[in-house]
Amino acid sequence: MNHIEAKFSPISDEARSELADLRSFVSGLVVRFLPGCDLLQTAEDFGTLQQLRDVDAMRDANYGAWVAIGVAFGDALINFIPGLAWCMESDQFGTNAALRFRQSGLSIAVLSIFWKRVERGEAIDVRHIANELSTIVANHDAQPIAAANSCADC
Repeated sequence: MNHIEAKFSPISDEARSELADLRSFVSGLVVRFLPGCDLLQTAEDFGTLQQLRDVDAMRDANYGAWVAIGVAFGDALINFIPGLAWCMESDQFGTNAALRFRQSGLSIAVLSIFWKRVERGEAIDVRHIANELSTIVANHDAQPIAAANSCADC
C-alpha cells in the first residue's frame, strides 16, 4: 500500500453536526450509567470516561458508542493539551474528524482511539492514554519527525 501524506482542512459543517450528535449520545450514556456525573470538556472528564468504560454494559458496546466516547475524550484533550483543535484529516484511509496539533502534521485519531484497543482486547486506561498523548505532543515540539511517526498507532 502506498503511503499518502495526510491533508488537513477545517472541520466541515457536516462533521461538526455529527460530533454534536455523538456528544449528545455519550452524555446520555453518562446520565444513564453514572448519575450525578457530567462531561465538562476538561481533564476531569478522563475519570468520568474511565468510569463509563468500566460499566458492565460497555462490554457489549458497539463501534458507534466507542466513537462517541472518543469524541468526548477529544474534547477533553483540547483543554488538556494546548494547541489541539478539531479538523478534517484526509489520508489513504479516508476523511475523518481528528485532532491536529497547531498547524503541524501531528494528529490524533480520537474517533477510533478506544475502538482499536477494544478490538485488540487491550485494557483502556483513559488518563494514561491522555498522558501518553501529552508526552508525544511535547516531544513533537522538540523533534517533529520522530514524534509524528511515534503517534501512528494512537
